[in-house]
Amino acid sequence: MVLVLLPTMIVIGIIKIEQGDELHLAHYLRKLPAFMQEKITNYPRQDEQLRSVLARVILKQLLIEQGFNNAILEDYRTDEYGRPYINEAIDFTISHADDYVMCAVSKTTRVGIDVEKMRDICIDDYSISLSDKELEELTNSTDPIHDFFTLWTKKEAISKANGKGLAILLPDMIIGHKSASCGQTIWNLKELLINPQYVAHIAYSGSNELKIKQFIVTELL
Repeated sequence: MVLVLLPTMIVIGIIKIEQGDELHLAHYLRKLPAFMQEKITNYPRQDEQLRSVLARVILKQLLIEQGFNNAILEDYRTDEYGRPYINEAIDFTISHADDYVMCAVSKTTRVGIDVEKMRDICIDDYSISLSDKELEELTNSTDPIHDFFTLWTKKEAISKANGKGLAILLPDMIIGHKSASCGQTIWNLKELLINPQYVAHIAYSGSNELKIKQFIVTELL
């Protein structure tokens, strides 16, 4: 099913990598521009290559569905902060973790998406990225790992939407349950429920409808 973007719609493509999907790596790699192929094949691990390839193939498919041509990824660039872009007509964001790959596209707002698989961590190791209040709340939490990754994916999503990087934006971030402020900008935050072992959030501005499209590797372009 093709989801054509309405003026206030964000389309989110999600794929869950299954056992055996790595067999399609070479096939989908060939569908990407040469400069992408070169960069991805330099990644040391096959699972890294597969996630990167699928993210860009999903992006390509979503863009084609919005009327862009088959060679649209040739225009893929990064700005001075390292944020990827294509042109002013469309904004997009990519994230992947373990078995999940996500990509969101929008014609009306900057978007940022982040997905993480929850794992045991030492929260103190991240204290430089947390406010005193956030650190106190996590210390007193009954489920600190879940609460940490909830907070972290929100921050990462905002930093991707803003585009200047987490380290630059941290001092100005005030994170709420469904929204956050960063400087003069208010971002909406939406949790994407994909799997009990994962946490994912998308950040965007304005009143936009979110549509989720599930992909299967063997059914991609």
